[in-house]
Amino acid sequence: MFEVTTDYGYSCKTGDPVQAIQNALDALPEERTTPCNVYLQGTFYPVSNIIMKDNVNLIGNNATLISVSQWPIFIHDSGKAYNEPYGQPFKIDGELYQDWITLHNVTFQSIHFKQLIAYSHPDNCAIYFYDGNSSGWGLSDNLSVYNCQFEGFYNCIQGLAINSNYIGNIFQDYLNNAIMFPAGSNLTIENNIFNTPSNDFTVEQYQERDGSASIQGGIGLFLMDVSEVVSIRNNTFVEGANSTGITFSSSNGNFIITGNVFSGEGSAISFDVFPRPWLSSGIKFFGNSGADDFCYDYGVFSEFGA
Repeated sequence: MFEVTTDYGYSCKTGDPVQAIQNALDALPEERTTPCNVYLQGTFYPVSNIIMKDNVNLIGNNATLISVSQWPIFIHDSGKAYNEPYGQPFKIDGELYQDWITLHNVTFQSIHFKQLIAYSHPDNCAIYFYDGNSSGWGLSDNLSVYNCQFEGFYNCIQGLAINSNYIGNIFQDYLNNAIMFPAGSNLTIENNIFNTPSNDFTVEQYQERDGSASIQGGIGLFLMDVSEVVSIRNNTFVEGANSTGITFSSSNGNFIITGNVFSGEGSAISFDVFPRPWLSSGIKFFGNSGADDFCYDYGVFSEFGA
């Protein structure tokens, strides 16, 4: 049994749960400039490929969304044109790229996302808002997740986020990463629990298998090409064997990592440097439990406070 309601009179309790949620999103006022609420209650089974809309708060009330598909539960609108540039064009390996904003002001709150079948497929996510083409990437501005629970996915959350918050969530039983940001900026990641299962492969075995320095699988928080200010505070990272709490890759942000708890057989933190140079302007790792303090500035490690 499920129920979907909005503040604008929409209500649905029967039929296809995917269509019930999608119809609620589509029925919101088209010209809204601030988020409208969509309320979810009960069990939605099965669900996949629900297209997110701008200016929406998805609020759960004992809501569980269950997937048995390799595809994401929530996706961005891949047909939406890139028409709003973000930042300045930049170059990677001599090629010019431009980021674009494709989604605004979406919040997920108090929802239990559950995957019943273990798919080893990169698109198997609860929330998937990654988009890109040969000229750049489509970013989501203010896509935030609060007090949700994720279990059983390949990657729980994967996307390109700016000005976004991920607070009070629980991630467990994922096959690859809890949160995977291939790009983003100005992120707050606080008071979450990342319970990363053990991996079959060590980092060295992954490198031998694919011939690169890329660390794959078993990561709580994977930050790649992430810039500006990133706050990672008061989280709990439980690392199974051959897994990692936080991995940085080719990022150039100012990272503040403090008050976190790291435990388990794996590694608290790792660095995965792709062929383009490491550009970090400052990692401050201090006041955490289960890992030593350090600073990292433009390729130089030092003790915190030195």
